[in-house]
Amino acid sequence: MMRDTAHLGGLFLSVVIGALVASGCERRGSSGGEFGELVKLADRYGTDKASWKHKFAELYEHFFAPLRYSTKRVFEIGVLQGQSLKMLRDYFPNAIVYGIDIEDTASLNSERIKTFVADQSDRKQLQAFLDFSGGEAFDIIIDDGGHAMHQQQISFGFLLPHLRPGGYYIIEDLHSSMIEGSYGVGPDRTTTTLAMVNRFIRTGKIESIYMSPAELAHLNAELEYCALMSRNRGRSITAVFKKKISRAAHANAQ
Repeated sequence: MMRDTAHLGGLFLSVVIGALVASGCERRGSSGGEFGELVKLADRYGTDKASWKHKFAELYEHFFAPLRYSTKRVFEIGVLQGQSLKMLRDYFPNAIVYGIDIEDTASLNSERIKTFVADQSDRKQLQAFLDFSGGEAFDIIIDDGGHAMHQQQISFGFLLPHLRPGGYYIIEDLHSSMIEGSYGVGPDRTTTTLAMVNRFIRTGKIESIYMSPAELAHLNAELEYCALMSRNRGRSITAVFKKKISRAAHANAQ
């Protein structure tokens, strides 16, 4: 049963939405091209990030537009029929888009889409995927996988070291944290992924029973901020984490 999100960051949701969406999709992206192209691609391919479902694409474009032509490696957990992978491939023309799923989706493989069979909650299988992908850091990682608490948090802890400084790690469908009795959600919901995100927003600290001490230490040292957002009155919730840019990397960019 879905619950009211007011006690889980509803005010923060409203603030972020207002800041990101008030300008609408009429402006141009900072790297050229009409702002709103990601939304058009999401609608074209029928991904649930589109305007007919979760509306995540219109939120993500505010983060992605400045990176559109510089992004080289994108990784998404959860493939299904490849709708989102195709959207990302077309939006980032210079990127290779990787996807993992527990089902074999090799029929989607092409020059710029690469898939791999892996369980997102199994660190050994995630490492096998990283080896397959060449081991270089990703610009963007999106978790649209199984949505269970252990899956989301294990993947986050294990994969953040493989996100480049300044990159984005996105955890979708955090409304699964509000469905008691499913997805590993207990009665008090203190160990849910949404609770973890809200705790980080309040305190700047990640806590998780599913992560190792080393994983927690890396997240707490390397995360810059989290934007927690919804476009469907709390029925579709996503979190965008940004990884800090190291001092050395920032100096080299000057």
